[in-house]
Formats: sequence, structure tokens, C-alpha cells
Amino acid sequence: LPLKDAVQIAINVCDALSCAHQNGVVHRDIKPSNILVLNDRRIKISDFGLIQLLTPTVLIRPALVLGAPVYMSPEQIRREALDYRSDIYSFGIILFEMLTGKTPFNEGDIASRHISEEPVPPASLNSKIPRWLENVVLKCIKKKPEERYQQTDHLLKELKSYSKFILDS
Repeated sequence: LPLKDAVQIAINVCDALSCAHQNGVVHRDIKPSNILVLNDRRIKISDFGLIQLLTPTVLIRPALVLGAPVYMSPEQIRREALDYRSDIYSFGIILFEMLTGKTPFNEGDIASRHISEEPVPPASLNSKIPRWLENVVLKCIKKKPEERYQQTDHLLKELKSYSKFILDS
């Protein structure tokens, strides 16, 4: 996608995810086919069939690995407790794909690669990606949830604060 479109879509997806997360909903299956882009670039997130409701003291451990392995977080693949940061990881994989035209782990043992392999920097595949945006992507797809954005609101705020340089051009 053109950089401007990718950033606008990313902001809108984050806004929708932020709304879900603020209401205690973890989607658990964020992938391109579940993100509907309307003509006015508004976003609708679909397929809430795998959602998980969080309470402050309960994190649900999935009994089965559900979802698209290409977009799954390491903790989801390992069937560990999930929270909002799992959706942030999946979003980061989608943002990587929007900016480079491919996902970071798209062949071989994809699940294992999500767990153990560091992705190539997105700017090495698309030199038009600014450093700040590459840093956002790489922070979203950190292997350890505690190294990612801790809330979707923080991610959204960062995207919006830098995006003016791209969206206003």
C-alpha cells in the first residue's frame, strides 16, 4: 500500500482495537480478512468468534490454538494466557505487511519462527518507511508481551503523533 494509506488504515484499525480493548474484549484473530476498509477509509473489525473477555484478575488460556498462524502472537501459539498485547502483535504483523507487501514469517515453520526468530527490519524491504514507523512496527511484534505497547491507546497516540508528517504531505 502507499505509505499514506497504510498509516491511515493503521490509525483506524488501532482506534477500533482500542475501543474493543477499553471494553474488555481481546479479539484473538486479528488478520487482514477480518478488517473491512470502507470507502471513506473507516474500519470495521469483523469475526468476533474467537473473542475473549478480560476481567482484571482473569486471563484465559486457550485450550486450542485458534486463528491464522501467520498473524498469531508467540504466546497464542504457545497456548499461554492472552491479553490485549496479543492483538497488538497481530496488528504489528499486518502493519508490516501493509508497508512491505509481505509478512515477516511466511514460509517454513511459521509458528516456530514467530516464537524464536527476529523479523527483518521492514525498511530493509521498503526504503520509504520512516525510522519512527519501523520502530512502531518492531515494538508491536516484540516476542515478549512486556516489551510491546502495553495498551492500544499508547500505540494509537504514537501513530497519530508522527503520522502528521505523512498524512499532511
